Amino acid sequence: FDGQEFVFAESRYEMITAIKFLWRYGIDLLALERDFIKPLLSHFKGVYKLQSDKKTFENVIDFLAILHRSYLPMLTTSIRDILLSKGYSDVFLNEFLYLATNINYNQNTNIHGFVGAVALAGAQEELWSVEGGNKKIPQALLAHSDAKLIKKRVHSVVLLPNSKYALEVEEHTLYYDYVIIACPIMKNSKTNIEFVGFPHPIDIPINYQRTVATLVHGDVNYTYFNSASAHDLPEQIFSVNSDLFFNCICAVHPVTPDVKYKRNVFKIFSKNRLTDDQLDLLFLRRNSVIVTDWLAYPQYDTAKKDVTFILHERLFYINAIEWAASAMEMSALSGINAALHVWESYNQTGMFH
Repeated sequence: FDGQEFVFAESRYEMITAIKFLWRYGIDLLALERDFIKPLLSHFKGVYKLQSDKKTFENVIDFLAILHRSYLPMLTTSIRDILLSKGYSDVFLNEFLYLATNINYNQNTNIHGFVGAVALAGAQEELWSVEGGNKKIPQALLAHSDAKLIKKRVHSVVLLPNSKYALEVEEHTLYYDYVIIACPIMKNSKTNIEFVGFPHPIDIPINYQRTVATLVHGDVNYTYFNSASAHDLPEQIFSVNSDLFFNCICAVHPVTPDVKYKRNVFKIFSKNRLTDDQLDLLFLRRNSVIVTDWLAYPQYDTAKKDVTFILHERLFYINAIEWAASAMEMSALSGINAALHVWESYNQTGMFH
């Protein structure tokens, strides 16, 4: 949707959709599968094998080199420039590529090439989710690990004279040999963990991108989209106009398929909080509105940055992987990497109480 009309709309018939796509975008989507998607998925399979052999990486550059050395220059080149150099059409870049980067990372096509490739992979059809919600994945991992979960906020990480760590946790102090940070410590993050006693500043030179998710129970204003009725509207509407006040508006379905669900609930992504006037444009009626305003992903650019997984000896940072690309799978790889670093360090020093 470009603000006036739907520049592309799927048909209920797959063959017609394919013909319409070829008519508008040519073979660019097929080329995308060949140039980016298949190689990316193949290289990721190689990382899993390397990690099963206890291979670790120290920083984002190291990680991309392990994936494939062709990914290294992608950190300093925009995904738009990469696709332009390969002959992709302006229409494809302005619509399909913009849709992928705008929906997945709330940013334009000037993000660096590797995260752009991940965004394009996330725009493909063969995706999956967990019945009952993706939240079941960390819940199951926690149960499987048999770890002790302490539901308290960490205010500071203190490096002690004996090279061990003290965590200031509300009214308590807890002591550890190894610490793994699994939340953002970016410049404009709300985490606010203080690092005390270190010989160098613990500073990650990256900001996070504000993203606003708005859930609305109500009826979409089909006239805003120049449709004859609500029945004519697609379930997923994506903006291809950077001047629009929303990125997408999509119908929400339950995470449990057998649940009977008749309510009209929609999720809107935007760069700023939607005003009542803007919501009135999108909806004829609103029964309830829930807003989540958060810092969702790094603000991606093509500046050269050194982002490390090792903040100090035995202090590891999982979210460094987000500078390559922010995704559940990326965080899982980085978590395994941190665990392998702990295992490697322990084998070398035997350092546990």
